[in-house]
Amino acid sequence: MTSSSTHPLLAACRRSSRTAPLLRWLSLPLIFLLGCATPARAQCTPRWLPGESVPGTNGTVYASIVLPNGDVIVGGAFSVAGGVPAANIARWQASTATWTNIGQGTSSSVFAIAPLPNGDLVIGGIFANAGGIPANAIARLNPSANTWTSLGAGVTGGEVRGLSITPGGDVLVVGNFGAAGGVTVTGLARYAPATSTWSSLGAGPNRGLVSVLAHPSGDIYVGGTFTGGAAQGNGIARRSAAGVWSDPGTGLTGGDANALAVLPNGDVLAGGPFISAGGNPAFGIARWSISAQTWSTFGPGIAGAAHLINTFLVLPSGDFIVGGNFTLAGNFSVSNIAKCNATTGVWSPIGSGASASVTTLALHPGGGGGGSQDIIVGGAFLTAGGLAASRVARVDHLSTSWGVLGLGVDGAVNAMAPLSAAQGGDIFVGGTFTRAGSGPAANVARFHPATNVWTPLTSGVNGPVFAVATASTGDVIVGGEFSTAGGGSANRIARWSTSTSTWSNFGSGISAGSEPGRVLALAPTPSGDLFVGGAFTTAGGSLAANIAKWNAATGTWSTLGSGANSSVHALTILPGGDLIAGGIFFSTGGVLASGIARWNDTTHAWSAVGSGVNGSVYALLTLPSGDVIIGGDFTLAGGLQANHIVRWNPTTNGWTALAAGLEFQANALALSPAQFGGDLIVGGSFLSANGLPANRIARWRFTPGGWSPLGTGTNAVVNAVAVHPGGFGNGNVAGNIFAGGPFTTAGGQVSSYFASWTSHPNCPVDFDCNGTLATQDIFSFLNAWFAGDPAANFNASAGLEVQDVFEFINAWFAGC
Repeated sequence: MTSSSTHPLLAACRRSSRTAPLLRWLSLPLIFLLGCATPARAQCTPRWLPGESVPGTNGTVYASIVLPNGDVIVGGAFSVAGGVPAANIARWQASTATWTNIGQGTSSSVFAIAPLPNGDLVIGGIFANAGGIPANAIARLNPSANTWTSLGAGVTGGEVRGLSITPGGDVLVVGNFGAAGGVTVTGLARYAPATSTWSSLGAGPNRGLVSVLAHPSGDIYVGGTFTGGAAQGNGIARRSAAGVWSDPGTGLTGGDANALAVLPNGDVLAGGPFISAGGNPAFGIARWSISAQTWSTFGPGIAGAAHLINTFLVLPSGDFIVGGNFTLAGNFSVSNIAKCNATTGVWSPIGSGASASVTTLALHPGGGGGGSQDIIVGGAFLTAGGLAASRVARVDHLSTSWGVLGLGVDGAVNAMAPLSAAQGGDIFVGGTFTRAGSGPAANVARFHPATNVWTPLTSGVNGPVFAVATASTGDVIVGGEFSTAGGGSANRIARWSTSTSTWSNFGSGISAGSEPGRVLALAPTPSGDLFVGGAFTTAGGSLAANIAKWNAATGTWSTLGSGANSSVHALTILPGGDLIAGGIFFSTGGVLASGIARWNDTTHAWSAVGSGVNGSVYALLTLPSGDVIIGGDFTLAGGLQANHIVRWNPTTNGWTALAAGLEFQANALALSPAQFGGDLIVGGSFLSANGLPANRIARWRFTPGGWSPLGTGTNAVVNAVAVHPGGFGNGNVAGNIFAGGPFTTAGGQVSSYFASWTSHPNCPVDFDCNGTLATQDIFSFLNAWFAGDPAANFNASAGLEVQDVFEFINAWFAGC
């Protein structure tokens, strides 16, 4: 064949390569394309694909504001937001659920953000420039154009800690500085945007102010550490609209007013590390009555090692939320955030709170739908509501359901199930999350591996999902701890129709009396019936101890004898129709059965599976041979040494260890299709398999037998695994392995809660190895070919030739 160095077609392409070589090459007529030869090798190696980053920032968030279009601006001390470089200030775009930077950001920390009447923002902190222009600790940002302007000479000799906008639209600025716009001040100044001028507010408190409140009456309240000036008050001072400074009562003792806010009736809230207000005990929070000119408290207030309030958010109802560093609010145990009824003074927690201090709160109206209101929460925490949320999160203060600001799923994945190859192989995912992809998805969603797109299942379910299964009809069944699906009643179990995109229930479902009750395992039968296991006491209103059956023909529930004496975590059906149940029970139907038992649905009788296991069973899988793989937290199975995983033959009742097994617990099992090796995929909390490093996910090859890791695995537990079965020509993702759990990295790459391992790279035209086919694959191939990269030797001949290009493009158009 003609050498690539002499081929006239290549020479023509090279002559034009200085302008747009790839586009010009792609514009060449494809009539030259020759037959597609079988490529000698794939371009990719098995590996973890990049996933979504942990939502949030890599440093503390001190300030936040919600724009009219729903976007969120956060400021603080960070350099990355959602994986995007962002210098101390960033924007969360609500429409695309992505983070973007704001130009060059600021040269150092941002501590305060306030909105001007025209929509611009005033940004305060300790920086020297903003957006690349000089700006001493304060600047103005146009959030529509992302353009910055300075506020004259700014402030000098210190930093800006607090901002507040007066009823007339002026900006009040406090901090530790001695001049503003060239005017001598003592930590408090006024900036008039209309005239771009700075002014002093007279001889008020000395420097060291940290909070400021422009009261609707025209008065100004400031908080901080000051002992001199016209106002001698402890921790808080007031300037009247007439310009007279005074002390509210006898002020605060034991600490300053770190945070100030105004209630709808005009009363002022003060929060900080103080222990009394007006001479009376007031732990961390107090109210200054405008009418009575006295201090009062809200029950026992807040407490903890720091008993520190950093920020207030007053809700439209008049109730308010506080954020800070505290562990008690009223008589409730909380974690750095709490809600208070302003009328009764009664406190309440907001879910499980945040893992470290909360420094800013902002209202995002209507964020959760159904009249709910999301709160943007920022601070120094790494988890919020039990979710990995780096320094910024959101919470529906009505339902106390937490979420994060990021793509992908925003919380732990507990269960997964793929559709069949004939149905396309999409993966249905359940867990504890509120978002999937770029939109809301309440605890359950559908992932399209061929396009990497998530779609919600209408309004989802209103509680955690712990089990997902696909029926032979293509419908999807989810179980968990919820009471509605798609807005309709569905007690802990529901069915999603893939043909009509609608939810339906299973009669009155599952319940557990006064306990929450939950469904943990599902096993659909070929006839359409369904076995259900979990922690519950009734099914369809009848007593059913932790396991029950739904009869599709009659639409009724039935019991499996007297059930199990404790929770059932796993179910699988044998080829003959018998059911195998695993869990933490030790008897079923009155028969001793240690962690695993067998139900004959014809004789309606339970039997033991040998001597069972010496621990708990959390995962079961029936192999094509009829044998069963059992995973869990045990070291003996049928008397055999079997570390956390074992194979059982139902015909001979024989047990087989899988080499030395796993170091710790196995939670999930999946089998790759025969055309992709028929291997067993195991997820759990283990760190090794057969003594080899295998972080929480591993592969067992039945032939010749042996364990292998999937790269460097994940950085936290794997709760669920699934394998794409192929179908619909999506060969580029067929055989891919999917993992779900509370992890945030897979293979050392960021991949929050959900990760994809390209197990069998059988698509050589996926040249950039991202698991999908796109025009970028052609660009990548041509760049490699022009560079003389041997990877572009598509037909495995002696060297690079034009024929390689023809065959690659032909194969790309044919797809995988």
